[in-house]
Amino acid sequence: MLRWMVAVMTALWACSAMADSLEKFEWENRLLLVFAPGSSDGALADQRKRLALVPDGLAERHMRVIEVLEKRPVTVDETPDTSLSGTSLRKSYEIAPGTFVAVLVGKDGGEKGRAPDLLVHLLATDLRIHLDLA
Repeated sequence: MLRWMVAVMTALWACSAMADSLEKFEWENRLLLVFAPGSSDGALADQRKRLALVPDGLAERHMRVIEVLEKRPVTVDETPDTSLSGTSLRKSYEIAPGTFVAVLVGKDGGEKGRAPDLLVHLLATDLRIHLDLA
C-alpha cells in the first residue's frame, strides 16, 4: 500500500511540475515540444529547417517552439527560458535520454500528438498545421 501511495504521489508531483512550468502558455499558445539529444542531432536540424519555412503559419496558429536538448538550457522560440526545466519536461512527457521526439500540445495543455519523425507542414489553402506521422 505504501509503495502504491508513493507511486501516485510521484506521478502527481511530475504532472504538477509540468503544469507549473508550461502553465504560462495555456489558452494562449499551442506548443511544439522538440526533444533531442543535442544541437547536432540530424532530426533536430531537419525539424528546424521545416519550421523555418512556415513562420507565418506558426504565428497565425499561436504556436511556440520549445526545444529541450540534453545538457542545454530549454529554449522557447530560440530564446533561453530558465523557468523551464528540461529534466522535468523529459520526465513529464516520458522522453528517454538520447532520443528525438516532437510533441504537439494544444492551448488547453493537453498532448495532441507525438512522433519521433513529426513533420510540421503549413497548408497554404487552409492555414492548418498537419502532422505527418508517416
